Amino acid sequence: MSLGLLYRERRAKDELAQRILQAAAAYQRMYGRRPEVCYVHPSCQEGLTQLPQMEVRADEQIQPNQFYLGLFTGR
Repeated sequence: MSLGLLYRERRAKDELAQRILQAAAAYQRMYGRRPEVCYVHPSCQEGLTQLPQMEVRADEQIQPNQFYLGLFTGR
């Protein structure tokens, strides 16, 4: 991954998809483009619907209240 952003979400009451989209908006404000991938803790990925223009992947190194957003390497 290149140009990543580790985003800590404090509003755990919101739906997961909404929280990821808020994190993606923060990424876009900082870097001027939308992220292509978002890594979440495996326990958070269950029941998550597909997000537009972003792939969501599980990674055990990510904490449940964090998202790691970025671009695929080599693009």
